[in-house]
Amino acid sequence: MTRWLLVRHGETVWNREGRYQGHLDVPLADVGREQAVALGAALASVPIAAAFFSDLSRAADTARLALHGRDVKLAARPHLRETLYGQWEGLTFREARERDPKLFARLLRWEPGISPPGGETVDQVFARVKAFVASVEPTDGDATFLVVAHSGSLRVLAGALMGLPPATTRRFALDNASLSVVETHPKGSALTLWNDTSHYRKHP
Repeated sequence: MTRWLLVRHGETVWNREGRYQGHLDVPLADVGREQAVALGAALASVPIAAAFFSDLSRAADTARLALHGRDVKLAARPHLRETLYGQWEGLTFREARERDPKLFARLLRWEPGISPPGGETVDQVFARVKAFVASVEPTDGDATFLVVAHSGSLRVLAGALMGLPPATTRRFALDNASLSVVETHPKGSALTLWNDTSHYRKHP
């Protein structure tokens, strides 16, 4: 059996402001760094075979802070980046909705083939996330992998691991620095934990 520990990166200032970050390299806020350290404490007794993270600094720094002092192999994977939002990156959600209300509504439904101007479709994100899963070398016996990435890519990743169509996971809430667990084995897969934030206190 393989256990996939899925962690969304810690909070950024843009998360608090409700802005599209996409592929822009927005750093962790102070609270985001605190969340990552708290996550590390919660995972201190969990054996981790390897850790993979998006190469954007908010995810990379979350992984490094959570695993500080541990002998765990760290590997950056661009496949795990957030959805590319193109011309919408840097806009607040309200600004994007006002710019194109119809497109905004279609994107909220994760309709196939739809993307912001210059951005990615959900199917394109799904394809690169599946490529990441295929690239992870299997281990003998049971193994636990840590994956630190973003709301969009992690929801799609959970769906890929469980054999679900990408759009079905759009309703899965995912908070900053939350922990989710998917277990996979030859006979199937199971979601055993989702969006757990009990290791830190949420800020209002």
